Amino acid sequence: MKAEKIKNYSITTLGCKVNHCESESITQLLKESEWISVPLGEDAKFCIMNAPAASGRGHSLGIILGNVPN
Repeated sequence: MKAEKIKNYSITTLGCKVNHCESESITQLLKESEWISVPLGEDAKFCIMNAPAASGRGHSLGIILGNVPN
């Protein structure tokens, strides 16, 4: 018997309303493709960090490294 492949991901959004709208669009596309969103920190096939290119870089790295609460 073949094991069922679990299609799950996590997404974290930093920044302005535009980033949040983009993340909602990404989430909708993944949902339509039968991917399941799981909370950050849970086992996932992949993680998305959606942040502003310039101002969010340091904050994003802080979250990834555990230095800044998300």
